[in-house]
Amino acid sequence: MTARNTHNAALIEPDFEVLGWQHPEAGARLWVGLVAEAALLELRAGHEQGSVRNALWQFLPA
Repeated sequence: MTARNTHNAALIEPDFEVLGWQHPEAGARLWVGLVAEAALLELRAGHEQGSVRNALWQFLPA
């Protein structure tokens, strides 16, 4: 799982650079962790969780 998370973070790191994050690598790695946790919450619930998805977006600048 760590290798997959590292790979996914590397894929989205350029997006964090474009968004102007001061530390895009760290931001990308943390984002991957947040998304993974959101997926686990939805898995446990057995369906999409609108509140969880909306909360994820609040971590990114408009």
